Amino acid sequence: MKSTFLKTQAKSNALYYEILKRVYEKGEQVSILIVGKRRTGKSTLSGRIGYDLDYDWHYGEPKAVCERMTSNPDEFLTRIEQASTTGTVIVLEEAGVNISHREWMSKTNIIIQKTLQVFGFKRIITIFNVPTLKYVDASIRMLFDYIIETRPGADKRRGVVVCRPREVIYAMALDKILFKKLRTRINGEIYTIDTMAFPFMPKAFYEEYRQYSEGEAGFKSEMISKWHGRIEGAKKPAVDGVPDRAENLTADRNLGKNPVVDDVPRELYQMTPKEQEWFKEIVKNIQTFKRKNFPFDALREVSVRAAFGLSPQDTKIFILRAEKKLREMGILQIDAPSM
Repeated sequence: MKSTFLKTQAKSNALYYEILKRVYEKGEQVSILIVGKRRTGKSTLSGRIGYDLDYDWHYGEPKAVCERMTSNPDEFLTRIEQASTTGTVIVLEEAGVNISHREWMSKTNIIIQKTLQVFGFKRIITIFNVPTLKYVDASIRMLFDYIIETRPGADKRRGVVVCRPREVIYAMALDKILFKKLRTRINGEIYTIDTMAFPFMPKAFYEEYRQYSEGEAGFKSEMISKWHGRIEGAKKPAVDGVPDRAENLTADRNLGKNPVVDDVPRELYQMTPKEQEWFKEIVKNIQTFKRKNFPFDALREVSVRAAFGLSPQDTKIFILRAEKKLREMGILQIDAPSM
């Protein structure tokens, strides 16, 4: 039954064929990044992919299936750790909404990196929804297998989400990320795919998803409550001489601190003594490494690995920490140009 289901889905479109081939034939984990503006169908598309590719999702109860979609990065990581079935689809939904842009660039990027590197043996399918590619660190984008842009997006008249799927390829010799269009063979002819149209979720699943996400106890309502609580907290007067949150934010800005990033646990970015030596070397020669398309060639993976002899994983972690310190020093802007 499951084998027949998978064969049918693999024949339905080129993207599904490539994903299922990677998971079931090559034994790989597949990670998909869905990017698009609000109301362009990111949630609908991720739900449709999950419904089409996950056997248990396709034939399971909508209420139980919806619980595989979460907006909390920690819950997302827990569900991946608990996943035991090959081909399971798990979605990190509304990723950029649950926390701010800058906080996303710190905590959640580390979780994405851990998901893509540590849990590859799980042979599952993970989907991340973000409003813009800037929410994902440049050094982590290369770890994704596919990026799908929901452009032009949801077409309610036709009941489909029109999108642009691309395979992510890291060209090591160039140290650049390339986005390759999918290809398919029809009647012996090879065609390049620019856009694809995916149907909306089945009605029963969609209604359950709306209740799960937008209902009184839904995760979107929970996010609204959290933000409302932060706003209300900022209005509270000082108690026993302790300044309120709004005063703290003002003081942080006057001191040149980043009130969002500086709230992140410091150990995430704490450099080892050896890394501090490497960082001093980079700062010392910073002018030498300036480039047109990327601020510092010294922070490119090939350069770091060649200079300090690091493993790929240690290289990514060091670059993440170095970029954070350069931002604090005012040398690197928050929204640095991507590769």
